[in-house]
Amino acid sequence: MRKLLVTALSCSLLACVHETNLQSLDGHQTLGRAIITSDGDNAGKIRLERDGKVYNGTWVATKVDVSREISKAYGAQSLRYKNYQKGLGSYLRQANTVLQTEQGETLNCAFKYRGTSGSGACQSETDHFEFLAIS
Repeated sequence: MRKLLVTALSCSLLACVHETNLQSLDGHQTLGRAIITSDGDNAGKIRLERDGKVYNGTWVATKVDVSREISKAYGAQSLRYKNYQKGLGSYLRQANTVLQTEQGETLNCAFKYRGTSGSGACQSETDHFEFLAIS
């Protein structure tokens, strides 16, 4: 219990670092590795390693409004919907970023996350891949 509390505090008071393997959507292939740093304000830095190249960039996330989906699935009078409207709960966030190598090669990436799990896609002029972030 104490260890979890210390970890949570260090992530909220300092930058929180999440290291993850990027897996193909079917989970059978490792596509690369990413180190995502969050400053706790839905923004941070990302370092993505793929095919021997290292891409770096910054990201800013916004909240995805899923109130309509929650209302359809659980009803507008449900506790889940009311809590969502009050700002309680774990929200789906999305971010778009351009990552770049030191040589100037770029990856355009978009990802969604809730808590520490996420999925996304990146593409360059010659490559396109989708991934699940798995610790």
